[in-house]
Amino acid sequence: MTASRRFFDSYIPRRHRVNTPHKYRISVCVSRPHHDDHLSKCLVRVYQAFIFDIHIIRLTILAKIVEDPTRPGRPGQKSKNRNMNNGSLNYESLKTIILHTEANLRIKMNQRMPKIRCADKAVPLRVNSLELEEYSTTINNSYYILGIYRNFQTTEDVPQFIKMFNDRCGVPYDLDKYGFKMSSYSSPILPGDVSFREENRIFLPKDTDEVERRYERRLQLNDGLEPNRQDFIRFNLLPFHYQRNNIQPPYSSCIRFTLKQEHQKRVEQYSYNIKLFEAAKELNHIIFDGRSVIKVNKFEMRGTGIVHRLPIGFKVSANRISIRLEYISRVAAILESTSSSLKKLELLYMSKSFENLQHDVVMNAKKLLFQLEDFTVLSTALKNLPNKNIEIHFARQIPTLEQYYGFIQCWMSTQREIGSSYSFGLVDEKMGNSLLNLVRARNEITEQTARCVTIIKEERKRKNEIILKENQTQKNQRFEWFFEVSFLGVKYWF
Repeated sequence: MTASRRFFDSYIPRRHRVNTPHKYRISVCVSRPHHDDHLSKCLVRVYQAFIFDIHIIRLTILAKIVEDPTRPGRPGQKSKNRNMNNGSLNYESLKTIILHTEANLRIKMNQRMPKIRCADKAVPLRVNSLELEEYSTTINNSYYILGIYRNFQTTEDVPQFIKMFNDRCGVPYDLDKYGFKMSSYSSPILPGDVSFREENRIFLPKDTDEVERRYERRLQLNDGLEPNRQDFIRFNLLPFHYQRNNIQPPYSSCIRFTLKQEHQKRVEQYSYNIKLFEAAKELNHIIFDGRSVIKVNKFEMRGTGIVHRLPIGFKVSANRISIRLEYISRVAAILESTSSSLKKLELLYMSKSFENLQHDVVMNAKKLLFQLEDFTVLSTALKNLPNKNIEIHFARQIPTLEQYYGFIQCWMSTQREIGSSYSFGLVDEKMGNSLLNLVRARNEITEQTARCVTIIKEERKRKNEIILKENQTQKNQRFEWFFEVSFLGVKYWF
């Protein structure tokens, strides 16, 4: 057994459990397996039991939960109703319950109840939101986080920033024996992983004399600044001292696993005998390995220059995806398909380059949302994108009034499907009113209200509606107003 397998072998190690005199026995029994009321009651009873057991109650589940249909002699016994007669749950009914069970509860049940694992892996895992980072996985509102915790013998001389990292989840990188930060680029890319690393990027060593002299110069220059900054520089100088004298740091390191769920938090610590990337690989292996395609409402992969450690065969079918455009081809490898089933694609922090816009994932998305750092090539992108709905958020620079108008003209000049729309965020209502007045002054107006105009483009007799509307969702607080352009059709005269 490898070190990584031993690391999360039990997921909830026995040494971390607290024995209590209370023991709960749950017998799940269904007299009519396919009746909705009975299924709901079973689900509620199992759910309540596990919620009650989150931290300290050690739960005992009766073994008679499911008859495995893959075992010899089990299939084809429907007429005898064996499962109902002996008090156990019908296999197909169990799968129905599992299908409608919250994702994090399913993960916990899979680890605690070995006899349901076959049924659990056979049923798609349905998740509202899934966010993957280098050393953390977020499923709905549950956060599975890994980090390196530095355990000092005394807390008197521990720098404030180290206390801050320890109080959170530890530092998100590996340390060598002297305390130097290890580059994530030093770890291998394993089968199943999705890499966001930049090709041909060179990382200089962190333990050279030149780096040490640089820290010393900073300390001299920052002599009059706040103590926290000085503590940070001094602490980063210590590994050079430990390395030069071949001594161990005054702390021990361990891997810290943190599970945050709503108002609850569970922390477990493990010996630092494997690398952090191996622990991340094992954690995601426990959560996702062997499952069929994961059905996700909103899927997000964060980070740059990192590797997402995933099991072989990991596949996602998502309604909404949020990623950086330059990684679209890499993420496509774990998507079930690039069909038009994708309702919304959010592309983050794009640079001046609009490469990869012709990728199937981009072209087939029903709605595109751009969060732009630079909008100098936006007009070119708007001419080439066939998507029915396009929404633009400007991350740093805000366009001028004339630039906004140019984007509108560019979009309207391109052949569009009836019902297509293009919208962009506005920081305030004043800019929206000014833009609306500019549209009125330069176009043929057929209909108008205080915040809406309908115009006809003479060259093609195309009818477009332009609306200024308030952001009702308030999810993006930066943009209180949106300017939306919609194509209504072609006007004919007889």
